[in-house]
Parts: sequence; structure tokens; C-alpha cells
Amino acid sequence: MEKKKLNLMRKLRKNRKAIDIYRQLYNELCRECQVKVVKNPKMDIEEYCDTCKEKASAKMEQVKCLLS
Repeated sequence: MEKKKLNLMRKLRKNRKAIDIYRQLYNELCRECQVKVVKNPKMDIEEYCDTCKEKASAKMEQVKCLLS
């Protein structure tokens, strides 16, 4: 599991566009969801509040496409 996290971080570091989208997502979240993301950056979509779920799912799809 730790190797997968390291590989994701390496991929993310190499792709500035993905980092920018992830940053935009973080800035659009409510304060409660921001705290959750800081504690667990790879949390599931279901853990976001109702208002942030749509934002998170759309932005995370963009990030996944860039990292593939």
C-alpha cells in the first residue's frame, strides 16, 4: 500500500497541471472537508459533504486522467 502512495506522489510531482487542479479543488472545498483532506489526502468521494461531492468528483476525474 505504501508503494502505491509513493508512486502516486511521484506522478503528481511530475505533472504540474494535476497539482494545479488538486489545489483548485482544495480551495473550493468547505472548511470541514479541507480538514478531512489534510488528514487523509486520498479519501473517498463518499466522505465529502453533500455540497463538496460534486466538485470533488469532477476535479478528481481530471486529475486521474492527467496521471494516467
